[in-house]
Amino acid sequence: MKNHPLQEHSLVPHMPSFSRPALRAADPRGGGSCGGRPARCLRDFMAAASPAPDHFAYGLIAGVRTLVRYHHDAQYRRYLRGAEVILAASAPTAWLIRQLQGVRVPICSAAQVASTMLELARPMERILRVGSAPGWHASALARRLRDIRCHPHDAAKGCIDFIEANAPFRFCLLTMASPRQELIAHEVLRRGLALGLVLCVGPC
Repeated sequence: MKNHPLQEHSLVPHMPSFSRPALRAADPRGGGSCGGRPARCLRDFMAAASPAPDHFAYGLIAGVRTLVRYHHDAQYRRYLRGAEVILAASAPTAWLIRQLQGVRVPICSAAQVASTMLELARPMERILRVGSAPGWHASALARRLRDIRCHPHDAAKGCIDFIEANAPFRFCLLTMASPRQELIAHEVLRRGLALGLVLCVGPC
């Protein structure tokens, strides 16, 4: 029986994947699905980024379009394979992945990312935002954190330069459309000049 097209380029190792030993240890099941506990899965992943980052990593919230692009675009597959964790943006996305590939993927919204970041970040830790201003928790971020640095534009080179110039950082939110955000995160990883955790959350 012929595989479904989405199974030809399996996302199973990457949804969500914990490729660093420290991140695998944070998952009680040793990697793979977090058993329907998106809040804990996200928190464990984000907590693994040290307050004084000694590595660079990026994570991604995937939607249905992510899966379609992953199937059709070989370059985009490279971007997703560079991510250390991939979560589902919605129940339909999680359902589709489960039906086609047999993987349970935690559901996580951009607002959950912001809430978890607020929970984990200390007031003096550096937080970057690249892309449009988030509509969720913007005032809370300003009140809670003191070192927030923003780059509102989405030209890839400018974003990459901004991220590298402001490293090390605790968290960096990429709030722009796919695949630009994944391209930027992957390029920063490839260049190896930044330290911190980037989270691709999409337009807000």
